Amino acid sequence: MNSAFKTTVVSLALLTAFAARAEGPRFGLQLHYVAPSRTAMYHTNSLRHADGEKMFDGFLSSGFGASATFEWGLVNSGAVRARLEYLTFGDKAKEKEEPFVIFDRQINFSYGMNYSIKVAGLAADYVLGFKSLDAGPYVFGGLGYYSAKGSGRFFGQDWDMLWRDSMEGSGASVGLSIGAGWRFTENKGCELHYTTLNDLKQTVKYGPHSLVGPEENHKIDLNWLQVSFCYRF
Repeated sequence: MNSAFKTTVVSLALLTAFAARAEGPRFGLQLHYVAPSRTAMYHTNSLRHADGEKMFDGFLSSGFGASATFEWGLVNSGAVRARLEYLTFGDKAKEKEEPFVIFDRQINFSYGMNYSIKVAGLAADYVLGFKSLDAGPYVFGGLGYYSAKGSGRFFGQDWDMLWRDSMEGSGASVGLSIGAGWRFTENKGCELHYTTLNDLKQTVKYGPHSLVGPEENHKIDLNWLQVSFCYRF
């Protein structure tokens, strides 16, 4: 079993055990608007680029998502909360040009990428209300395990040859979240939180006619700001 997944499962178990003096469970739904921040993709096993060399940054556009939540109230205006989350980020076409010297002749090799990502995650938060969990402001922080699947196109021009290949990637990473919220009523509220997934591995498979290769391993920094409308039953 993946060690990152084990860490998340242990954290969830500890938070559940911490809820021994609980006030009872609350279920909820959240709708999200997500804005990517500091996104970048890096080479890790390319034939022409060194490990850790940046391919593109700022390659995702904003998107939407939803979560199902399970909250267990504690004493002193605290609670533990589990989130089952699904998010989708749109693509943003990126292009760059690199010079290569072949037989003492400089060739300008241009290439680009558009790549969208869908993220599914299981996270656990500790929620602390300033007055109570049923009204007013609160803050939270948590740990999650996120699985990401990407797809898109890799395209470019090499000498007088134009090419365009499909891409599919998948990988997983542990992520950290911090945020704050406000409950207008016992049931309705909103949240703003920031999640960071650094070192997200993506094994990207290219189309059958790819000039890059059948697949490459990339590392992605995927961080986002999330605005949520929350409803508790």
